[in-house]
Amino acid sequence: SDVITISGSKENVEEASQLLQSRADELAKVGREVVAVQKIFHKLVCSPKLNTALHVIIDRKKLRLDIPPYTQQEKHEIAVSGDKEGVVMAASILQQTYEMMRKTYKQITIDLPREKHRFIIGPRGSGLQEILDATDVWVDIPLAGSLVSTPAASKSTKTDEQRQLNYV
Repeated sequence: SDVITISGSKENVEEASQLLQSRADELAKVGREVVAVQKIFHKLVCSPKLNTALHVIIDRKKLRLDIPPYTQQEKHEIAVSGDKEGVVMAASILQQTYEMMRKTYKQITIDLPREKHRFIIGPRGSGLQEILDATDVWVDIPLAGSLVSTPAASKSTKTDEQRQLNYV
């Protein structure tokens, strides 16, 4: 049933009714959308450097972008929540960015002795961050004790202007 019953003193019932209606009106303005995005694309699709249009909307509309931790392998989605209008725009940009990146995506593996991983990562991750900033890729270096190789997502030969999505 859609009916809510409020019981109590006359003054308290009126106040509760107004508060409930106010809360319902606020919640009607809030939305949430989940966009299906393969985990390997999460960081790339949401990168402020590659997707400025998305971050402009997130900042202006004060949206929340929920990206599952990389350790949750089964989560192939990104959720956007906040103002309904902004959520629809941000979800559309995410979907378009994802589709574009899937077309230009390349993945390679390199063999690098485990004892050299720490030199690439650098102090507090600074070496790896420098590589990521310079190339706009996602590098997955296995944790110590893992038997997995090191995949690196390579950027395409497109320029920054060609990779960037611009929305009016």
